[in-house]
Amino acid sequence: MTIPGMTGAVAMTGELVPIPLSSVSVFATTTADESATIAWPTGHRRGDLALLYDVCWIENSGADPASVVPSGFGAIINQTGRSGEIGGRTRIVLSYRILDGTEPSDGFITGMSGNRREPKILLLIRGNVGIRTVTAHHQNTYFPEIGSSNPPLQTVNVSGGTLPILIYAFHAKQTDAIFTAQNPAFLGTVAASATRAIGGYRPYSADGTPVNQEVDAQSGTGSDIYGVNLISGYLELA
Repeated sequence: MTIPGMTGAVAMTGELVPIPLSSVSVFATTTADESATIAWPTGHRRGDLALLYDVCWIENSGADPASVVPSGFGAIINQTGRSGEIGGRTRIVLSYRILDGTEPSDGFITGMSGNRREPKILLLIRGNVGIRTVTAHHQNTYFPEIGSSNPPLQTVNVSGGTLPILIYAFHAKQTDAIFTAQNPAFLGTVAASATRAIGGYRPYSADGTPVNQEVDAQSGTGSDIYGVNLISGYLELA
């Protein structure tokens, strides 16, 4: 087909070309503490991505917390380890869901429950267009030893990653969960109530220049070592 006033011809195939995902941001967050459930963020919509960090530790049982991956979510990691006390065990489930429009406008997501703590953090990630695919690159997981906890510095290596991406890190402990190092500083952080868990994130758009992310977390002493963990990685989004 030739369009008047233009030199040459423009091919009109009738095909719709999808607008590519070029930028992402954390649109909303919710948190929970000592609860098996966490609320859906308000304002979510189809094409958003929910990233859920759910950690549960139990004491004096010697058994791992029961695994729960919420309905409609896919697990990125589902790992168990020590909780830092004799007979104590921890489970971390990091999972995601690309929203399809069937999620309730309000309501709750059901995750893990234990006899000690079960903090949760949910990030709602939104793009310039709906997110279609997620490729997870989980790189680091730390659990404490019995009687001691000192997470080592973790590095998220993003070389070779296809933009846009979202770097994440999550940390939990009995009290006062904080990041002691962020290099570069996270674009945002969110802490669960009672500060038993904290999450950090840094997105890079399609025209960004990502750099490796360093993160470290506070050690614990006495009962404060219970449940200590630190995880990090990144997501390729399209």
